[in-house]
Amino acid sequence: MKSITVLLATFVAAIAFAQCEEGKSACCDAKKPAVHAMADKEFMQEAQRMTLAAEGKKACCKSTAAKPMAKGDKGCCNEVGVKAKFKVYAQGKYHFFGCKDSAATARQEMIAKGIVAGKVQTVRSSRTKIG
Repeated sequence: MKSITVLLATFVAAIAFAQCEEGKSACCDAKKPAVHAMADKEFMQEAQRMTLAAEGKKACCKSTAAKPMAKGDKGCCNEVGVKAKFKVYAQGKYHFFGCKDSAATARQEMIAKGIVAGKVQTVRSSRTKIG
C-alpha cells in the first residue's frame, strides 16, 4: 500500500515538473516568484499564529506580518481597558469586544463549542470596558 502511494506521488510530481517546457522557461520562471512570495507570506502568517498560540494568545484582527499583534495589545480593536463597542450574551453573562468582526468570530467559536450564544449587539453604556 505504501509503495502504491509513493508511486502515485512520484507520478504526480513528475507530471507537475513536466509542465514547464524548455520553450516556455521564461513563462515558467516569471510565475515562480509570485507563487513563492505568496507561499512565504502565508508561511509567515501561520508561523505568527503558532507563536502566539504557544504563548496562550490569539492574533488580533489588525495583526500583519510586519507588525504582529495579540488580542488585548495596544492598538488592537480588543485592547484591554478601552471602551467596548459590541457584546455577545453567552453562558449567563456578556462578553465584550472592540469591533463587530471579532464579536462575530467569537460568537461562531462559542457556537462551534456547543455554547448557546446570542446575537452580536452594540454597547450603549459608556462605562463598559474590555477586559
